[in-house]
Formats: sequence, structure tokens, C-alpha cells
Amino acid sequence: MIDSHAHLDDKAFNKDLEEVVKRCKERLKVVIDPATSLAANEKIKSISVKYSGFVFPAFGLDPMHSHEDIEKATEFIIENQKQSIAIGEVGLDYYWLKEKEEQAQVFKHFIQLANELGKPLIIHARNSEEDVIKMLEKHAGTTVIMHHFAGSVDQMFRCVDNGFLISLATNLCYAKSKDLIRRTPLENLLMETDSPYNHPERKGRNEPLNVFKLLSITANEREINKKELEEVVDKNAFKVFKFKVV
Repeated sequence: MIDSHAHLDDKAFNKDLEEVVKRCKERLKVVIDPATSLAANEKIKSISVKYSGFVFPAFGLDPMHSHEDIEKATEFIIENQKQSIAIGEVGLDYYWLKEKEEQAQVFKHFIQLANELGKPLIIHARNSEEDVIKMLEKHAGTTVIMHHFAGSVDQMFRCVDNGFLISLATNLCYAKSKDLIRRTPLENLLMETDSPYNHPERKGRNEPLNVFKLLSITANEREINKKELEEVVDKNAFKVFKFKVV
């Protein structure tokens, strides 16, 4: 199983990262760790070197850090593009931030960078799905992964029509509506924990292994074999990220 989005660089894992990774390696094939800030880029690079072939990095700046040095972030991404499997997470956030135009300019910059480097984009879209989709439809020329997708079913199908991947997170384990779990086409589906956030039982720190709980709920909701579902989702991840597991 692959956790397509987890922040092992988060301070929540500072004290026991070694033990967490050891547990993950027993059942998971890969954990993808996307960056959110300049500091995260550096830390994730180190983590991915230490756990090479298991933890794969993506470098970028999320909207909450769009005020940081964009030129420095761009240089880092270009210099480390062989190591990185994607650019992200990048996007728009209208939950925490109100400065829409500034965010949009930074987002467009990273979309164009991904186009130039031929890298997939890992997208952060919180309360901003409509504007994110419009910008991607206009500017994106590469593979798009809608991280922690929380839009409507109609927006999901619009993303699918554009060829985007839909990454569902473990927060859906406790969500009242399971429509996204039931209706997202399997060929577009990825699964993630977004650890250390979104514990499937709301019990504190989340870990990548909890992606299996989302897998189980999804299999039950769709009335399909859990092992077959795992194979499909993993195949999607290998196809889009093109990583090589050691």
C-alpha cells in the first residue's frame, strides 16, 4: 500500500520518526512526503535520503508559506529535481488566507515551473476548489494530483474529466457523506493520510499506516475486494509518480 501524502517532516514525528518509519516499512511500499515551506524542503530532502527508496519527496510551498522567498524555493526545486517526484504541495487556501491575488500569482508560478520541469503537481485546495480547478484548466500542462480532495462530487467529476488524480484522505473515515469514496472513478483514485493530521478516529496524531483504514472503508462502501482495490490504487500512484522502490 502507498500513502500518497504524509508529512513525516512535521514536528509531531520529531521524537520517534525512526520507529514510525520502521512500522510503516512492515506494511507500506512507499510514503510520499510533500513540502509546505522552505524549511520543510530541506528537512524532507534529508529524510528522503535517510530512507531512500521508501520515503519519496516532493518540493514546493503551500499557500500559507507563499510569502516566503519564491526565488529561493524555485532554485531549490530546480537543483533537486532529480530527487523530487513532484512539485507540491502548492495551490490556494481561502480558509486561512484572504489574499487571493497574491496566492494566485505564486500558484501560477509553480504550475508553470512544473510544466517546464515535466513534474506532476500536488495541489492544496482548501475552500478554493473552484478557483484552483479554473487555474489548472487554464495553465497546467502536466499531471495533477488533487491532494486531500474535499470538493463536491460535481467538482470531482470535473477534475476527472481533466485527467486529474483524486487523492482522498483519512478524514473521510469519519465524514458523514461517503459520496466521494463511492463515486470517484477507481482509475483516478489515490489514498493518503495527510499525517500527522486527520486521524481516522479523531484520536490525535495520524500515521501513514492508517491509510489501510481508508482502504477498508472504501472497499466496504464500494463492495469490492480490498486487495484488488489496493492494487488499483497503488498502480495509479506508480503510474503518476514513476518512483522506483528499493
